[in-house]
Amino acid sequence: MHAKEDAKMPTIGARDLLLLLIGLDDSPTALGLGGVTRIQKLLFLLESEEGIRPAGDGFHFEAY
Repeated sequence: MHAKEDAKMPTIGARDLLLLLIGLDDSPTALGLGGVTRIQKLLFLLESEEGIRPAGDGFHFEAY
């Protein structure tokens, strides 16, 4: 077995990932993360570029 197969990645649920993302916002403006569309984009980038996916069903993104 390879070391990657032995190492277990910690898991996080979709709700907890969303709450973590919201909690990371420390901007001084009243806009915060910038709305629902911005949050969806950030979650998509976490999944597609960083490989961070929530456990279970997760999020389902469709091109529009």
